[in-house]
Amino acid sequence: MNVTNQLQKIILTGVLCLAAPLTGLTQQNVKQADPAALKSDNWLTEKYRNDNLPGPTIGARAGYYASSKHSFIVEEWAQLPLFSSGNFLAYYGYNSFTPFESERGGVNQVGRNDQTQELNGEYRLNDQIAIQGTFGWERVDYVDATGHRENFRAGLGAGTPYVKRFTDKLTWSVMAGPTFVTHNTYSDWFVDAFVSYELIDFNYIASTKNLASRPKLNIEGRMESYNDGVDRFAPYLEFGPTFSMITVNGNKLDLFAHYVGNHGNEFKMLNDDGALIGFSVEAMREYPYGTLPTDWQSGDILPKVWGYYEMGWGKDGDYVTNFKINAQLYQFHLGVPLTLYTWFQPRRYWSGQSQGINNALYNVAVGLMTPITLDGGWAVVGNHMPLQLGAEFFHRSDHTMNPSQTQVAQNNKGGDNFDRYAWEGSMNQFPRVFLSTAGWDSPYVYTGIYESKLAWVNTLDWRTSVGVNVSSPSHKHFGSAEIGAHWNIATIYGYVPYLRGQYGYGAVSPEYSLEGGWQRPEYKVFFRYENQDLDRSISGGRDNVWYGGFSLNL
Repeated sequence: MNVTNQLQKIILTGVLCLAAPLTGLTQQNVKQADPAALKSDNWLTEKYRNDNLPGPTIGARAGYYASSKHSFIVEEWAQLPLFSSGNFLAYYGYNSFTPFESERGGVNQVGRNDQTQELNGEYRLNDQIAIQGTFGWERVDYVDATGHRENFRAGLGAGTPYVKRFTDKLTWSVMAGPTFVTHNTYSDWFVDAFVSYELIDFNYIASTKNLASRPKLNIEGRMESYNDGVDRFAPYLEFGPTFSMITVNGNKLDLFAHYVGNHGNEFKMLNDDGALIGFSVEAMREYPYGTLPTDWQSGDILPKVWGYYEMGWGKDGDYVTNFKINAQLYQFHLGVPLTLYTWFQPRRYWSGQSQGINNALYNVAVGLMTPITLDGGWAVVGNHMPLQLGAEFFHRSDHTMNPSQTQVAQNNKGGDNFDRYAWEGSMNQFPRVFLSTAGWDSPYVYTGIYESKLAWVNTLDWRTSVGVNVSSPSHKHFGSAEIGAHWNIATIYGYVPYLRGQYGYGAVSPEYSLEGGWQRPEYKVFFRYENQDLDRSISGGRDNVWYGGFSLNL
């Protein structure tokens, strides 16, 4: 037995110690998955599910920002087509921009949370040009500091049609219009612009088996400006080269080195100039019905990108957003089939109480996963699909958003950072080893449960993990453990009611959660009760929160 297989056995033993009391599994029931069989029948998802309504877009990017006032920038976005008729398309858009500021004393601190939600429409004049319009809302909250700004905006412009943004050599958009119902901002109109032009097609680089086209070098530019009449023009600017590749599943990987500068845009960040070096992942494709997270093919680059965006409303007018993006980065064989992956999940909570505390937590993980299969009658434990066995580094940071001046005055970092709220949280696990079904975190696994009018579904997805806490709060124990279950109950004219629960011990996120609702492949409607195990100084004492809402599967 080689070292890799020995390591796999050791990892599996740790997980089974937690799972065995619940499932009865032993190592004798588990075997390494056959690499030749690790593709579901429709693992390739480039075909349209519905030619009239294109699929959603989900993306995220992160980069090191070499500048005098900032250190990193993280951004996530989603777009969901809602209605299409002839040349007209309406779609919902979401974007969040998070800069990290370099505090006095050399500490890197989340600086702001800038969030935009829009209803967009376009009318295609031809394959290259569409008339476009938008109506939206933008709000920025200072993180661990007092302050927020917001406004509504409406705009009209033109650009590349939605369905052509990944494929055309030249993609562009220009949008401008008034702002109104503003709070704490001077602007009365805005203008946004974007352009990307293909400079080089690397035709001497042979396409790998999962690239839809040869890699390309693009030059890109972006501007977002909030302005006051003709006297004050305040742009956020970005431009530079981007190395881009698109896989056959419609996933896009960019490596970029851009100039980024802010010159008065109050929503984005502090005024600054510097170089942003990083990467982004994005998916613009149809709903991948029946694809499995355990699909594997050696050498595949960015084989799967998927996620969701949730909005919920609770007691006293509480408002919650929850975004998650999963990205499988690279698949290779090292004794066993391995997938390098990452995921990112920010959760924002705005309290409806006058003395409540708004807060944000950011979950991120990176790790390796291998599929395993179960023998004989034990296959039912994984719903007759491969299980996911993985090990990852997990990090969560907790922050307040726009705490009151009184709260900051009573609890601040002192010295040169007197304007910063003193309390923030951090959780870390390494390694965190998990075992789960293929359907635990993917809405696209089951193809048939939405087709019947009335039928008993009765599928149970689950996840269990154990981890070692590192650099976590002192009240957290040395180890962490989690368990969760998701029960798809039945199908009622294509709608599937479900129940879902999670419980954790140690540095976990969430500590516990109970949820019920009904789901479709594209969305779900839910009611949730949860505890995120936030420190009281960040949660304001509202640790147990309930809310109802909907989730868009992307």
